[in-house]
Amino acid sequence: MNTKDNLYRVKPHFKAAKKEWTYINLDQITKGGQYCEVFEGEDLVKFYFDFDLKNLENKDIFEEKRKLIIEDYYNELLELFINYFEDIYCGDVENLDIAISESSFWNTEKDNKVSFHFVLIGVSCKFRQMKKLLLNIDKDIFNKFNLDESVYKQSGKSQGMRAINNSKNKDSTKLKPINYKDDLKKHIIQDIYDGNSDINLIYIEDDTINEDKLKEELYENKNPDKVIYNLDEFEKQLLKLIDYNSTQNDLIFKTRKRLFQAERNQNLSFILIGVLTLSVLLLAVNDTLIKGAM
Repeated sequence: MNTKDNLYRVKPHFKAAKKEWTYINLDQITKGGQYCEVFEGEDLVKFYFDFDLKNLENKDIFEEKRKLIIEDYYNELLELFINYFEDIYCGDVENLDIAISESSFWNTEKDNKVSFHFVLIGVSCKFRQMKKLLLNIDKDIFNKFNLDESVYKQSGKSQGMRAINNSKNKDSTKLKPINYKDDLKKHIIQDIYDGNSDINLIYIEDDTINEDKLKEELYENKNPDKVIYNLDEFEKQLLKLIDYNSTQNDLIFKTRKRLFQAERNQNLSFILIGVLTLSVLLLAVNDTLIKGAM
């Protein structure tokens, strides 16, 4: 996504070559056609899920599967993510939600399909890491929810996902919103800042991070205040005591990383964590006092 100009990268149809990829705005992508959103390795995108069940035996089973996905899978996946991100991020994430869209159809017992897209609102990640991160959250997530694994790619590969209000071809069913019908940005996978979410977390594993690209992504978007950095109130006050030079900032964030790792792995007691945090605070206060006396 080009956040500065509010444009989305798409290909005009599923089989389009890379040279045909282009950028279009919200009105263009949602008015209909055969547009696919397209992502590559380092792109920041919302978590998404694809459900496809073909040629079900009868209409009753067809409706049961639709209900299973819209109601049960929706509630279970949302609870799974809320619980997970509450554990690893500071603050309340109860406002996370899932945008649901559908392109199901029933013609006959031999020609039908239950098809849904889910887009998790409020959390984004690197595209190439999404499958791995989902398995971190729940190692059985793909089997448990009958998810299509083929829509996740590793580094070096791209993926197209049908855009909201678009069809795979001229004769296929459109992907239509089930919820957020008046806020279609929620359904756009590339739009990690939809302008209305109270929280937008970026979930990145501790591999090599392109910091310049990440900063550009954060600061060029229209709503930088919507990005919540993972600092609790104590740490925010701690940072206010310290002049923003690279040495001190590096110390704070490296210490914070060690604390989180200790908490998650339970290798250190809460007492030791408190001692480490207090040490950083004392260092910050001492630095401030020295500078004040100069």
